[in-house]
Amino acid sequence: MMFERFLRKRKNLTILIMITLASAITTLYLIQIEWQKKTENIKLMTWNIHNGEGIDDEYDLDRIINVINDNDPDIVGLQEVEEYMVVDIADELDMEYFFGSDFDDDEGNAILSKYPIEEVENLYLSPDDERSLIKAEIIINSEKWNIFITHLSLRSQEDNLIQINYILSKVLKGYTEHIVLIGDFNFGPDSEQYKKIVNHENIQLMDTYHYLNEDSGLTFRTNFLFRRIDFIFCSSDLKPTISEVVYSFASDHCALVTTF
Repeated sequence: MMFERFLRKRKNLTILIMITLASAITTLYLIQIEWQKKTENIKLMTWNIHNGEGIDDEYDLDRIINVINDNDPDIVGLQEVEEYMVVDIADELDMEYFFGSDFDDDEGNAILSKYPIEEVENLYLSPDDERSLIKAEIIINSEKWNIFITHLSLRSQEDNLIQINYILSKVLKGYTEHIVLIGDFNFGPDSEQYKKIVNHENIQLMDTYHYLNEDSGLTFRTNFLFRRIDFIFCSSDLKPTISEVVYSFASDHCALVTTF
């Protein structure tokens, strides 16, 4: 009788140990999953694709798709693109998308994302210069990222400055973290507009390429003129680890890619 009682207690203890071990393993697994989510790299690309026309003056959307696919970004901001192009690119790469046109124009900006685009709208910056900006909210690993994609004025630096002031004072007002502002800005690192962005007293944006690299990082070429006018800016809570210029013949601009 005592032996049988001993066996029952031993069996119950074994079951309890097994349940405890299973619970511990499950907890460790869930912790690992959460850690992987927090340490997962997020890659963003910005690219003015020149309506699919390369530096050889040939239209070839497949080249655009191949460059994007080879770099495997999670989020892409495109400039100088038409909606039918965005549809083809998104379909080929299996990404969600939103297209935002400029004033009275088939051309505009676009966002493509591997993650669900929760909220998105197209804002017009200056009706006299037909410029716009896409504002999107994307949930990545349970965190909301605020993505802004634009293509600013080439017509005059005065118009360009007006647009930057509007973005900083109106569009980004109230945002404090997980901010990424990307696009073709049509100004360089020595401009007043650039200094306004990186030295703004409230928003604290950094130039991700300059933060990680010492070279000039030129992104635009035409008639032997090379400039850096494409940028990925981010708020100080985000930590970029890699930022690189992607050279190709697919457009007169180079793509710019930053990994967080």
